[in-house]
Amino acid sequence: MLTGELKTENQKQIYWILAFPLILCAAIQAGVTSISDEWLKLAAIEGASGALLYGAALVLTNLLPQSLKHKLVFTRLKDEMPAGRIHRLISKDPRIDFDAASTRWPDIFDESIGQSKRNSLWYSNIYKPVRDSSPVKQAHRTFLLFRDVTSGLAFLFFTAAIWFALGQTSWIPPLHGATPVVLFVFTVLTLIVARNAGTRMVVNAVAEAL
Repeated sequence: MLTGELKTENQKQIYWILAFPLILCAAIQAGVTSISDEWLKLAAIEGASGALLYGAALVLTNLLPQSLKHKLVFTRLKDEMPAGRIHRLISKDPRIDFDAASTRWPDIFDESIGQSKRNSLWYSNIYKPVRDSSPVKQAHRTFLLFRDVTSGLAFLFFTAAIWFALGQTSWIPPLHGATPVVLFVFTVLTLIVARNAGTRMVVNAVAEAL
């Protein structure tokens, strides 16, 4: 299945995952301290404005180009894709015989090639033939979902951090200090899920192709 099709399938999940921290931040900003009628009102507002928020969620998750999303998720400025480190990743997976993999794809497991080249070879020789298998497709879909959510949350976090740092001015109201903290925590959590799913997709492709 193509990446675009997987991203389309993820659109509703993106909205619901982003909705929770946004409701939580709205509650903090509104001064809600317990689960009560105020929480129900916030949830009702969220539901009533669902179409608007759905569109906003999709915009947020597409603000960054794909290359920057990958650098963010894997916290690397260069050679960020995990398939470039496949020779180290599969050694930790008990399902995969490292010697069998290196014998079948000697070019990919050649220590002398760069990570970018290894990633390209993995994509062409390992991933593409098995990309529609269930373990690979599910891991890929999860990676895309949480990669996009992470990019949206990261944008919101940096926006909130700048807003909080500016403080109250004549043209902007103050932001509660807990808001950027909440957004940071959710950004880190979704980043970890995205990173694990990306790594799992790479390793699952090898296990399926062998």
